[in-house]
Amino acid sequence: MIKLRNFWVALAIGCAFSMGTTSCGDDDDEDEPKQEQVNKATEAGNVMKEVVDSYNIKGANLLDQATSMTKDQLQKLAETVVEYNKNKNNSEWMQTFLGTAASSEADKKATTDLLDDAISQLENIGVVMNEVTTKDLLDTFSEYFEGKDQLGEGEADGIKQGATHKDLFDAIYEEKLASIPATEEGLDQMFNVFQTLPADQQTELVNVVLAWANKSDDVAWQEGFLSGVSADAATQQGLKEKLDFLAKYKTYIAAMA
Repeated sequence: MIKLRNFWVALAIGCAFSMGTTSCGDDDDEDEPKQEQVNKATEAGNVMKEVVDSYNIKGANLLDQATSMTKDQLQKLAETVVEYNKNKNNSEWMQTFLGTAASSEADKKATTDLLDDAISQLENIGVVMNEVTTKDLLDTFSEYFEGKDQLGEGEADGIKQGATHKDLFDAIYEEKLASIPATEEGLDQMFNVFQTLPADQQTELVNVVLAWANKSDDVAWQEGFLSGVSADAATQQGLKEKLDFLAKYKTYIAAMA
């Protein structure tokens, strides 16, 4: 678990802050912090508009979606989570933010639900949200999400991603997973596998399940992933069944890492 730093951010060059009041020699300077907050709320809203659109299609929560984001998208997501947590009780900020993020009341609720759920999950893994900076949050994300320079598509990308996890499944599949049925009867056994793995293998397996869940509508990617993991058809089929089953419990599995 990384140790997150305390922080204090000072804004407005040339202004003196005292007990919540601001004194500036120029009216334009006085407007700058407020305009900056409007800009940040708008930027955060644009990020969440894309996230909510994806959520409405795939049903993936915010941290699940992060497993397939680019480095630039992860940067924007971290900034958005930090800004939202800092300003969620600021009605003016929220009005600008939600007005940008969503056009319907349902999507506005989905926006806040996704962010509140993500904050709760982050707090569950030890992130102190009232103290965290964007950089801190990106450091935390890097422990769970790869963050690509750009998103790949289709079978070729699946093969590439599967190959990066070949060593993991070579080490654990036959010994620990192959004999467990991909049914409710095997759920406790599968969860026990997660809990008894070394920390690095546990985190890697969690990431695989979340990535698989996010690619549920990309058959070519999934087929490529299985090919990258193993050339054996029986192993591919068995692994597919187990990943399909575990993907149903992605929210619980995400909390294991």
